[in-house]
Amino acid sequence: MEAFLISKGCKVNTKINVPARWAAAKSGVTTFGKNNFAYVRGIGSLLQFIQ
Repeated sequence: MEAFLISKGCKVNTKINVPARWAAAKSGVTTFGKNNFAYVRGIGSLLQFIQ
C-alpha cells in the first residue's frame, strides 16, 4: 500500500503508529458503540482488522 500511495504522489509517514480500529473509525468504515466495540454497518461487530 505504501508503494502504491507514493506512486500516486501521496506523502506517507511510516513513523506513526495508529491503531487499525481508530483508523477505520476516522475513515468512516466503522463506528463505535456504547460498549466501545467497533461496528460495521450491515456486518456488526464480528470483524478482523488486517494490517
